[in-house]
Amino acid sequence: MSDFFGALGLRPNVRATVDDVDTMKTVVRAIPGLAIVPGPAVTLERARGDLQVLGLLPPATLTWRATPCARASRGASRRY
Repeated sequence: MSDFFGALGLRPNVRATVDDVDTMKTVVRAIPGLAIVPGPAVTLERARGDLQVLGLLPPATLTWRATPCARASRGASRRY
């Protein structure tokens, strides 16, 4: 992520890090800001108008590596 933003000359102000897309959607509803999530993860919310969906410009494929966490055994490192 930092490579993606750095190439655009941006430095994001990360306010929350979570291990679940549904949790991230809840966070974005609760506090002003944005989240980068897979498009298919917000199909329903987009159709209902619950969340505003913006595309990445320039279009990009983002990759990241999972890091161990205390809840990894409960599926925290799922791939989306």
